[in-house]
Amino acid sequence: MNKIVINIEGMHCESCKSRVEKALLKENEIISAKVNLKEKNAEIEYEKLNKKDIKNIIETLGFKVK
Repeated sequence: MNKIVINIEGMHCESCKSRVEKALLKENEIISAKVNLKEKNAEIEYEKLNKKDIKNIIETLGFKVK
């Protein structure tokens, strides 16, 4: 299992947070995703997935990964 913390720009409300978490958890290789609105980041535990795939999931929603 791998763990990563990704900084996300553009989240402003609980709805944004929820959208990111739901999108990440739809991916079979992601075990857990905890988005922190105040810190503007996501802590993600995943299996055989690369960081580019995770970035693409978030940016598809209209947010920017730092």
